[in-house]
Amino acid sequence: SRALSHAVSYVSEHLAEPIPLEKLASLAGLSPWRFSIVFRQQMGVPPHRYISQQRIARARELLRAGMPPVAVADACGFYDQSHFSRHFKHQCGVTPGQYAAACACVAASAAAPAPSAGSRERQARSWSRTRSR
Repeated sequence: SRALSHAVSYVSEHLAEPIPLEKLASLAGLSPWRFSIVFRQQMGVPPHRYISQQRIARARELLRAGMPPVAVADACGFYDQSHFSRHFKHQCGVTPGQYAAACACVAASAAAPAPSAGSRERQARSWSRTRSR
């Protein structure tokens, strides 16, 4: 609904700041209690969880871009790095450091040149020789 669109836009524009439920409710023109009910019906999750999901989505973008986890925690509105790590691991299954390392490995392998056909053949012959012994 149009009332929720203002609140959702506010969330995306203010992820680095505390976002009180009362502020979102006032943007939607509803009481905090009614806003929570309507938000959950429309978005499928409560406001607090939605905010957390949006912060983690933004954190993933920043980590992929190479920003250190400490700076990401601050940029995404988490109280401290421990708070950020707890929420990140809960939603993603890995710590921010593990996620950043995995992204760095993927970026490095994508930047590496592909082996030539000749080197692939040599690797296959070498592998078959070691397997036949």
